[in-house]
Amino acid sequence: MSASRKVFIFCSLLLAGSASGVAVAKMGGIIHFTGSIVEPPCDVGINAHNVQTTCQRAGQVRTSTIAIKSLTNKPQTLQNVATMKMQYLNTTKTLAILDIAYN
Repeated sequence: MSASRKVFIFCSLLLAGSASGVAVAKMGGIIHFTGSIVEPPCDVGINAHNVQTTCQRAGQVRTSTIAIKSLTNKPQTLQNVATMKMQYLNTTKTLAILDIAYN
């Protein structure tokens, strides 16, 4: 058997093994959650210029309005409840992702 044939067989086996590993990774798993969610998420409303949030924390309702332009420059803190940032997906700025990370 020639050296190039051995390399071809080795590469084929390596490729087949890595492809089956990817298929297994996509099948899923189990997430165990311990605890409870004690407060609801914030309500978010968006218009052409602002993002308005209403959050219920410690029995109080808190409302904030943040300019969209400020969210694209750097992450903004939302009343010590969450951090928001926005990233446009296209150059015309008609599609965006608003990321809210709760503390």
